[in-house]
Amino acid sequence: MFIAIPLSRYVKEQIDKTDAILNELKPFLVNPIVAGGAPRDWYFNVKGKDIDIFVDPQETTQLIGKITELGCTEITEQTGEGLPEQYRSNYITTVISFKYQREAIQIIVKNTTESPLVHFPCSLCLITYKDFSINPTQEFLDSVQLGKIDILDTCSMKYIKKITKRFYAYELRVVSRFRFNIPEFGTRRRTGNIFDDTGF
Repeated sequence: MFIAIPLSRYVKEQIDKTDAILNELKPFLVNPIVAGGAPRDWYFNVKGKDIDIFVDPQETTQLIGKITELGCTEITEQTGEGLPEQYRSNYITTVISFKYQREAIQIIVKNTTESPLVHFPCSLCLITYKDFSINPTQEFLDSVQLGKIDILDTCSMKYIKKITKRFYAYELRVVSRFRFNIPEFGTRRRTGNIFDDTGF
């Protein structure tokens, strides 16, 4: 089924800024991919709270130098026990946070080349943005179509409350694992100010 969704001006502007910063930092990022909350919100035509860019293991000195050169503000680099609470995980080594044209951006350095999605605890977060395309997994598409959120039983109650408050109309299912492997499934390809949905 083909669905065309006009993007709000605010969503389009945020995606444009994401594309711009990815282009500026391209020589300094190892396999970057935007994942989680922002692509999910864009899928629903809502502006994201912030933008998480995940990268494979890399050094960060030149990257931070380039971020500074671009005139970004509020630049911080956090590692180890200094990581923000929401990023404390055994697969994350470093988080670089900054503001780019008033957008809050985090570059999250992993210690693995695995997709970050294999570490995400909620089916409504299993979605990425890369190369001008939104890429929902089958898990994500099932959640949207069925109105049900699968959430891992290892998830904190704080996170569960956050998700259920935001998506109160969805039924919550606690699971021990997701049914699918993580390969990206379906694509909303950006064309001007619409997404062409070929994922359903």
